[in-house]
Amino acid sequence: MKKILVLFCVIFTFSAMAKTTNWYVDGTLYQTSSCTSGDDVTPPTAPAKRGYTFTGWLDANLVIGSWSQSGTPSPTNPVYPTFYQDGDLILRAVGTGDNLIADTYNTETGKITRRVGVKVLDGTEDWSKYSGNTWTFTLNMPGYASNNLYCTHFQKMDGWNGRLGVYLGHNIVNGIQLGAYGIATTVVELKQWLADQYAAGTPVTVYYPLANPTEEVYTPAQ
Repeated sequence: MKKILVLFCVIFTFSAMAKTTNWYVDGTLYQTSSCTSGDDVTPPTAPAKRGYTFTGWLDANLVIGSWSQSGTPSPTNPVYPTFYQDGDLILRAVGTGDNLIADTYNTETGKITRRVGVKVLDGTEDWSKYSGNTWTFTLNMPGYASNNLYCTHFQKMDGWNGRLGVYLGHNIVNGIQLGAYGIATTVVELKQWLADQYAAGTPVTVYYPLANPTEEVYTPAQ
């Protein structure tokens, strides 16, 4: 289903103390409504268009993070995602469609809401060996929200195959489960491989949804 992006724009007319609300669909003005300053604004009926799913009105002051990748991540071909960036403002995201989870920036309040966490692995983490096979390792990492993640060196698995890949939120571990087939069979080997990647300037990095979003005030660099 193709989604509709609808923008919510508020314009204050100070002379009459009235508020005009412009409702946008696909960047085109859909409907205009007005009310006295301080009154509640009722959104119009969701637009009906064949082949579209209306997902809600979006505040025009809200900048939403995005991501893209070029290539398929692998241990020998790390792919670092490209996130939304405007100057020193970086807004990350993971997932797609209805499963998209993204940082947001409110241009009116100046606040960033972080919904995506970043875990850079350097080999000093407290990894443990999973007893199910000889190449699977686990890392306790509380604070994740779902398996909707991105890893620079491993492909995300929706189901665990126990060989090569990364899985977040597996029912066996509260964090990351890593299949390092052909890379390591011991914790020492895995830590050394991660340390080597870090030293080479290509650290294994995991981007994941935060269970509890955080807020910060954004101050543009001068």
